[in-house]
Amino acid sequence: MIIYLHGFDSNSPGNHEKVLQLQFIDPDVRLVSYSTRHPKHDMQHLLKEVDKMLQLNVDDRPLICGVGLGGYWAERIAFCAISVRWYLTRICFPMKTWRGKSIVRKNTPISPRSA
Repeated sequence: MIIYLHGFDSNSPGNHEKVLQLQFIDPDVRLVSYSTRHPKHDMQHLLKEVDKMLQLNVDDRPLICGVGLGGYWAERIAFCAISVRWYLTRICFPMKTWRGKSIVRKNTPISPRSA
């Protein structure tokens, strides 16, 4: 199972295409949607949603990932001792990846690790 967390541009056509691409890789992709207007409640909501997905999951090695803000939330959820595997997109480290650049052209994952 792949749990995908969107970034700020959750309504953009490009983000919808990313989810479709993930579904071609694995038919068991789950999109977790959340409001970016109420950040106080986002973490609690995301933890509940991911926990629900993990309870219904039969995969023994689920993956959680996200783009932009979703990458940040994926890291936070993994840090909270939920036993999922995760990776971050390059945009989560702008001080390293954007130094001297105006655009990050490729969202390649950093090496996976177990939480």
